[in-house]
Amino acid sequence: MLSSQAMFSIIIPIYNVEQYLDECISSVISQTFENIEVILVDDGSPDNCPGICDTYAEKDKRVKVIHKKNGGLSTARNAGINVAAGEYIIFLDSDDYWDDINALSKISSIIEKNNNDVVIWGHKTENEHSDTMLYSTKERLSNEDLITLDNAERLKKIIKTHYHSIGACFKAINRNLFNKYDLYFEEGTVHEDVEWNVRLFACSQNIALYEDFFYVFRQRNDSINNTHSEKNLENRKTQALKMCDTAKSCSNSNMYEAIMLYVSEMYLGIVEVLMRNKMLNRYYSEIKEYCYVLDYTFMHRSRQINILRKIIGLRFALYLRRLVYYD
Repeated sequence: MLSSQAMFSIIIPIYNVEQYLDECISSVISQTFENIEVILVDDGSPDNCPGICDTYAEKDKRVKVIHKKNGGLSTARNAGINVAAGEYIIFLDSDDYWDDINALSKISSIIEKNNNDVVIWGHKTENEHSDTMLYSTKERLSNEDLITLDNAERLKKIIKTHYHSIGACFKAINRNLFNKYDLYFEEGTVHEDVEWNVRLFACSQNIALYEDFFYVFRQRNDSINNTHSEKNLENRKTQALKMCDTAKSCSNSNMYEAIMLYVSEMYLGIVEVLMRNKMLNRYYSEIKEYCYVLDYTFMHRSRQINILRKIIGLRFALYLRRLVYYD
């Protein structure tokens, strides 16, 4: 029998994913852990997704449906957060799915044992044109490896082993954090997860790792992450630089250093994307202003860039390291 309050609220924003939606929803409602609510947010989808959502709600009382005017991913997630009643919130993109029916049961056990406010996991990437499955990390890391570490050291370990993924979908988050620390998503933009992660880390008190890979990220050529329009790149740059300012709000110095490991790699990532698209010169003054974040980097390649930029400047350091072609 289900308890009066669901342990997990799984929020699934939905827009124009008719061919993927059944697999996505089925992977959640088939979980062996049944004390959940599934919030399907139809973001004004123009295809048959609204009808599919309603059909699932009719068949399973744990499924709730929100039909709303199209406003983008952030508005859909925020709408789901506003009605969520579970103790923990999990996001799932509607073109992705879970491939382990015991995933929520295992995550529940971790939380009940340690009273964590955030649980983080990695993911597998499935290319829709290939059978190859790529993992977010090749190094195995157990939650038992982290149990003796404080919260900041746990986060450092998770980031350095690449178990942490940028997206909001790779975490279970105590619902109380959303109102207490305003963890809603910025609306009217894309790549909002980048800066949102920094806000989440800054307020997290007890992070745990779920070491198995059950989240399958479906890589699509027409997805937002694979779109390099000028507006898209502008949004990436804005979010990447905003996270640098957000990180400064962390009052715990050890946690600040942990967060900056994440920030430094996200910063360098956007620099690479801008260079590939021949847009670095347009934003160079802003990029240069925030290059101090490279002092916190942990990857060998990034450390080399940081040493070079202190000697010959950021622009030439990037060029000499030949991260990508330079114009």
